[in-house]
Amino acid sequence: FFSNSFSADTVVFLIIQVGLSYFEIGINGMGSKFFTVKAGLMMNLLHFCYGIGAIAGPRFAGFISTLPNAGTRYIYPAGIPFVFIMMVITLLIRFSPEASETVDTEKNPENIETKKMTFLNALRQPVAWGFGIILGLSGTVEAGFVNWSVLYLQDVYQYDPALGGAAFISFYFILYTFARLLGGFFIEKIGYVNSLFLASISIFVILAAGFVLGERGIWALPFSGIFIAIFWPTMLAVNISIFKENAQVVSSAMLPIAFTLSGLCQYGVGLINRFAGPSWGFRSCLVSSLILCAAIYKLRVYMKKTKSISPAGPSENQT
Repeated sequence: FFSNSFSADTVVFLIIQVGLSYFEIGINGMGSKFFTVKAGLMMNLLHFCYGIGAIAGPRFAGFISTLPNAGTRYIYPAGIPFVFIMMVITLLIRFSPEASETVDTEKNPENIETKKMTFLNALRQPVAWGFGIILGLSGTVEAGFVNWSVLYLQDVYQYDPALGGAAFISFYFILYTFARLLGGFFIEKIGYVNSLFLASISIFVILAAGFVLGERGIWALPFSGIFIAIFWPTMLAVNISIFKENAQVVSSAMLPIAFTLSGLCQYGVGLINRFAGPSWGFRSCLVSSLILCAAIYKLRVYMKKTKSISPAGPSENQT
């Protein structure tokens, strides 16, 4: 609220992002620790709440910015009560010891190694890096919609950001949110890795069709949100199914990898937007989605080869 320059804004946003990153790692780490049964369903339901926030947040911000004698600066102090509520709830939460019981050999007939893993050990796991790269690429496509789609519509097709652009991003997030609400039920049936592979192909096909059709294909693009939505929660569910009680530590390793890759890719999108023109910044998400397909396939083959997981579904890798 008090920043008066771009550099000051940048510093403040970096600090805010550090806090959001801790929150992201913390909440997903807890999910990895406690959602040991039907992890795909439970993680998608958890991330459904993120979708609700993604729909409600921009609308709340828009409402605040249109108030008399207000503006975009007033969005930030208006958010302080929500941060305070989050802080209080976090301080009051208590977990029973039974909620974090470790896997024992009776519940783990495959005798999977349950030795406690450290953060550095987690970083040495090729699968953890594979997870991080996949999450980073999916995050790049997701951030493409959040950060670049409205600019794309404005610069290329002269859409009004407050009308057509807002409707576009709202439609995307509605599909995105309901996919997380209902998608977990299908993921449990199809299998975690198979679901991710099919989702990556679907994202590529929808983006390709939407961009090739030009202005006629604009409203096809948000449908990719149905498949983008399941990536984060389902990858975390795969993590749980493989690493069991060590899933929390592994998630703390793979999420920073994902954030770093996504941030670098976003910078790349910005460079494309600047030097190749506004038509190609958002469209570069198509390349990210293609690499995502290849990364999922490579990880799928690796995990099958090392018998880390059965691509057929979660029934063979969950106790």
